Amino acid sequence: MLRLSTGGLKQVGVIRAIYQLETLEARRMLTLVALDATAGLVYDGRVATQLRLPVHATGLTAVNVMVNGQWDYAPTAVSLPDGTFDLYVNMIPQRSGTGETSIWYRNDRTGGWGLLEYGQQTVKANHFNSTVADANVNDLRNGARYTNAVATFELSDDAGPLANYKADVNWFGTILPGRFEVIDEKTVGVFVDAYLPTGSTASDVTTTIRLAADPDGPAKGFANTSMSVNGASSGIGFGMFYGVMTSPTTFAIDLPNKPKYEGSNYHFFVPVSESEGWPSTFKVEVLWQRYDDLGTTEAAVVRNPDGTHHIVGIWPPKYNTLGGMIRVKETVHRPAIGAQPAESYTIEYVGSFELGRVGHTGPLPSDPNYVAPSTPLGPNPTITLPPLAPIDEPLPVEIITNPVSRPPQIIEPDQESPRGVFAVDKPAILPGEADALSTFGFGDQSERSLARTLFSNEDDTLFGEADDRLLSVLN
Repeated sequence: MLRLSTGGLKQVGVIRAIYQLETLEARRMLTLVALDATAGLVYDGRVATQLRLPVHATGLTAVNVMVNGQWDYAPTAVSLPDGTFDLYVNMIPQRSGTGETSIWYRNDRTGGWGLLEYGQQTVKANHFNSTVADANVNDLRNGARYTNAVATFELSDDAGPLANYKADVNWFGTILPGRFEVIDEKTVGVFVDAYLPTGSTASDVTTTIRLAADPDGPAKGFANTSMSVNGASSGIGFGMFYGVMTSPTTFAIDLPNKPKYEGSNYHFFVPVSESEGWPSTFKVEVLWQRYDDLGTTEAAVVRNPDGTHHIVGIWPPKYNTLGGMIRVKETVHRPAIGAQPAESYTIEYVGSFELGRVGHTGPLPSDPNYVAPSTPLGPNPTITLPPLAPIDEPLPVEIITNPVSRPPQIIEPDQESPRGVFAVDKPAILPGEADALSTFGFGDQSERSLARTLFSNEDDTLFGEADDRLLSVLN
């Protein structure tokens, strides 16, 4: 390189920074091996050959494969003498047809996942083709009767009359007979007469279809559905509710039987006694809160003629607050069904509440000048309060964890982490009363009230809605 200087033209040596770029071959669709796979049958074989990981890959233990919408998170890699490797999968394809196959590796520098190879692969048709491969059904209520289809299938041209087939459903570890129901001309559903487990759990529920004349023969269709069941000791979050003081010493909380917003899973209450018609008994624990947890009292559930419910109880003047948390425990006595015997179990619902003052911002009920509102609550203005006894001992500590669900791809092993407890030691009271929203956990992060512990915007997008916050300011 020449540089102009005061001494005339002079040749100057230049030192360049050397960047070593990794060369990747354009091998798309060259390494994939055509699959000899049929929907519903186990495929244990090679999916790609002579693959080579980039230098920044974690290694052969962090490779995932997706075939026609299904993931194999633990494929087998076989190293070859030239430094490449072959990749094998073991899976049961649930859908037939031509779809994308992709191979992914973990980037050890970023922790993300990169695409190593992709292309089209064809899975041969069987008699039954799952409409959704590896379906997910989450947040099911424990102990309830499962009334939806366990799996749905499209019929192929080779399928015969449904009477020629039998379906076996692996229902949380127990093999139960499935029942075919026609959905439309080309689609059938498989149903079971079964209850969900009474405890909180997650499991893969599989459906295998075979010829009735050959019950041990090869499958003619297969589907997998991942199900998670909640509502036992962890409790089902059912949202925020509102009520009024029905007298200077009693209160009632309205529990509607329809969601406030269409499609929402919160802010309504339909117990098993209502949805199934089974006999149930209820126990209600009310945790009163004002900046921190003050104490607990008992309450009762009252059914209204229209199928809605109220929670009614005695207002504790010593706590002098109008909000907090509610835990409803429903003990259900369900009958026998199929091979499952009659059983009693408990389901829990956890929510929060606010006792409104019906447009009145005067004194609290404990003040001498308080005047009880005359506006009746809901469709049943006459509420008979059963005898209740206050309880001040703390509720049992119960850790609430996230339900287990199948991720789209595994990066690190899943680890359950506590999401909080229903009863906690009293934290320090926040200084001042400038931020009344901290009553429900919107204040400083050190304030561990149960509203923040049990709920977040991820659990309930309506939890932070503006009208909820405005009402809480009245506290």
